[in-house]
Amino acid sequence: MATDTSYTLDQFFADTRETMKTTGVPSGLAEIRDHLEKLLRNPELLGLRSGTKGAEAFTGLPELCGLARHKNVAVKASALPCYSTEGYPFSDVHPHIRRVYDAFGPQRMFWGTDWTRLPCPWRQAVTLFTEELPWLSAGDKEWIMGRAICEWLDWPRPRSA
Repeated sequence: MATDTSYTLDQFFADTRETMKTTGVPSGLAEIRDHLEKLLRNPELLGLRSGTKGAEAFTGLPELCGLARHKNVAVKASALPCYSTEGYPFSDVHPHIRRVYDAFGPQRMFWGTDWTRLPCPWRQAVTLFTEELPWLSAGDKEWIMGRAICEWLDWPRPRSA
């Protein structure tokens, strides 16, 4: 799929609203899917720019955080060490994690690794969240590290060991 940075999130919502007014559901679903596919051609809307590191990787973060106003949108915080220009504990990504946390809160922020492309051991991707972000409370960590995704998907939570 070719990239297109000219189609914005605001345009997607406007087009989708117009489709819903004029066509409705279910007949408008194919048109809405087309709007979504057009939107997904803009990689900068997803917050992180693939192939970039440091501040440049996070230039789309304002748009990502803007989605937090929609209570049915959550974010997966995954592969963050890939975007760091520093070694562990990847301090240059901490402010970006905080920004997403402040926007979405721990109940809509899901930890992930994307471990197949990590530039660090899996354990460091875990401890980035469990040990290196002092502003996260124990309750926040519980939500981010698994409870939130379980509740979001209505999955049973694992029993504590």
